Amino acid sequence: MTETRRQRLWLLGASAVVVAAIVVIVIAIGRAGGGTAGTTTGTPEGIAATRALFAGIPQRGVELGAPHAPVTVTEYADLQCPFCGKSARDRWPEIVRRFVRPGRAKLVFRNLAFLGADSLDGARMAAAAALQKRMWQFVDLAYRNQGEEGTGWITDAYLRRIA
Repeated sequence: MTETRRQRLWLLGASAVVVAAIVVIVIAIGRAGGGTAGTTTGTPEGIAATRALFAGIPQRGVELGAPHAPVTVTEYADLQCPFCGKSARDRWPEIVRRFVRPGRAKLVFRNLAFLGADSLDGARMAAAAALQKRMWQFVDLAYRNQGEEGTGWITDAYLRRIA
């Protein structure tokens, strides 16, 4: 075996070991997320914050805010979508405080349910909460306790837990 061939084989083997180590680290970090997000037991995280966020703001089905607000902001989202969840957790409090609560805008939520069968289950529960004028609280709690996309975390037990 030539020296060049030996170096290539060694480099290929070392690269495979590095790639395998990276995969193991990524999997370990993903599993270490922990917390109660996406679980079916215990009290959901963020109940007090959710109550405070929406207290006193009128809701009609999927709408939040004054019916005749001059601006309507429509959000299209999936309860399982991690980007939708992050946006809701990071942006909703400020949007509600600055625009919805003073009547400058109203929010409308359109559930797309595009990430799988359990997304559809979450959308159905959100629709049921909308009939009770509690959809925004339900969706906010779902996002605050969101599991990982595509892992089947939207179960009947989970939905009952946050309902």
